Amino acid sequence: MNKIPTAYKPSEKIRSEWYITTLPSNIAIFVDRAAKPTLAKNMKKTFAIEKHIIDLEKKVALEDRKSKKVSFKDDSKKKTPKDPYDMEGLLALESALG
Repeated sequence: MNKIPTAYKPSEKIRSEWYITTLPSNIAIFVDRAAKPTLAKNMKKTFAIEKHIIDLEKKVALEDRKSKKVSFKDDSKKKTPKDPYDMEGLLALESALG
């Protein structure tokens, strides 16, 4: 902007509108809605919105991580069906048949 001659510089409103159009849509909506009069104020609002979005994303990621806790408990206590053809089963069958 400093290299543009004063006579040809766009107005503050045009600079602000141009800046808002370059933002990602999820941020531009909120910055545009705030309708700050200067580019500097719009940029300040953008940074505040971005910080808020990042904080929300961190919170959601943390809650998601907590809800998907992985358990490394020993699963050996789970009952598995006994195989009738294992060694114990065959010996029991042999003694039963006599």
